Amino acid sequence: MKTHLRPWSAALSTSLATGVLLVTACAKPPPPQPPATSITETTSAMTTMEDETEEACELNCGMASVVARPSTPDHHAAAVADADRVFRSMHDDLLACYKKRVKAQPNAHAFMTVDVVVKDDGSVWWTETTGGAHLTKGGALKCITDRIEKAQFLPVVGGGTRRIHVPLTFRMLAPGEDI
Repeated sequence: MKTHLRPWSAALSTSLATGVLLVTACAKPPPPQPPATSITETTSAMTTMEDETEEACELNCGMASVVARPSTPDHHAAAVADADRVFRSMHDDLLACYKKRVKAQPNAHAFMTVDVVVKDDGSVWWTETTGGAHLTKGGALKCITDRIEKAQFLPVVGGGTRRIHVPLTFRMLAPGEDI
């Protein structure tokens, strides 16, 4: 039976082995074994050697650290940055969808979340919204989801899908209010 180590398992094994070596290197060495001539001589010889060893030597072990370069880029951080970039690029289009609704109903607002599932090629597979009831009339919510479904994200590294969860708030600003 073959055993396959995952990359993190190999790193963990290496770290554990390094840790064991460090502990072994910092442990107090066993006293030297004197020649076995007689019990009395052995005892006095060991006492003398231990006293001399403790006075003459010192070992100060500091904290060990492992320095390693990441072997792969941080795909999660790249996906988050890309999702931010894509939603920033859609900002004006999404706001235009909301403004159409505000023309018909000036007090329309929405606190909603959009879940986007991205296919391996970066295209949108599907979207799902939670909240946003005030935007359902007049097609504002459909306008928002249609625009999001046209977005193009980074491809999913290694295939599969990626789920992106984005909270959105649509509301009118009071006169003089900054975002």
